[in-house]
Amino acid sequence: MFKSFYDPEVEKMGAQKEKENIARNLLRKGFNIEIVAETTELSLERVKELAKEVVN
Repeated sequence: MFKSFYDPEVEKMGAQKEKENIARNLLRKGFNIEIVAETTELSLERVKELAKEVVN
């Protein structure tokens, strides 16, 4: 019997983390918050939270 270790929730979490890392990098380079949200498909609120992290 073969047991799969694939978990779609873990994959979603990994994809979310990657989007957030990309957003942080774009914000550090001075990209506009709205453009970062549109590009990464993250919510505007989440990008604003990330922007606060980058500034501090």
